[in-house]
Amino acid sequence: KLYFCDTALVCALLDITTADQMLRDPLRGSVFENYCIMEAIKQRANSASPTNLFFFRDSYGMEVDLLFEQHRQVIPYEIKSGDRYTKEQLGALRRFGNRYAKYLSSEQSGGLIYAGAIKTEVDGYHITPFTTMEGLFLD
Repeated sequence: KLYFCDTALVCALLDITTADQMLRDPLRGSVFENYCIMEAIKQRANSASPTNLFFFRDSYGMEVDLLFEQHRQVIPYEIKSGDRYTKEQLGALRRFGNRYAKYLSSEQSGGLIYAGAIKTEVDGYHITPFTTMEGLFLD
């Protein structure tokens, strides 16, 4: 995957000039994911910590948007641009956990980062509004 450091540049390249356009654009999810990834990278860089952030896709096509490696274990996150969450959006995290359980952090379960406002927990996964991501990727 390719991520842009500046999501405003991405929007300019896509000729997205207003917030209303962004809300209707078919690439909204990709731009939102890019933004969240860059915020995670900035958190790590500003704390003088190794980046330790990865995209995951295996040979079976299973994907996880963001893996945060911490203490030789990983914490998986899915990123969704919607303002509501559903249990179904946690499917990739469940599949990843079932297949790669030995690599998962025993301290943190990971979860869903989304464009909504409610911070909660569902089935052991943290549901985190992107506006409250600060500190999420720090040791």
